[in-house]
Amino acid sequence: MEEYKYYKLHHRDDKNASICSSSSLLNLENELMKHSRTLLLLSCDFGTSWNSRKLVLSKKQSLFMFMNELIF
Repeated sequence: MEEYKYYKLHHRDDKNASICSSSSLLNLENELMKHSRTLLLLSCDFGTSWNSRKLVLSKKQSLFMFMNELIF
């Protein structure tokens, strides 16, 4: 949940997104995806985890990430 809060804080508006460095943003996204995956493996109906993954995927729009999400 903490990773999700940090990610939402950095993406609240375009000003915050531009202030955050790309390497820290990438690290934050990776941590969010890792933790949300773990939560979903424990409880597949945890809506916040699904929504956090959807938020990251919608920002990235990477075919590789979309395919990994479909496999998951």
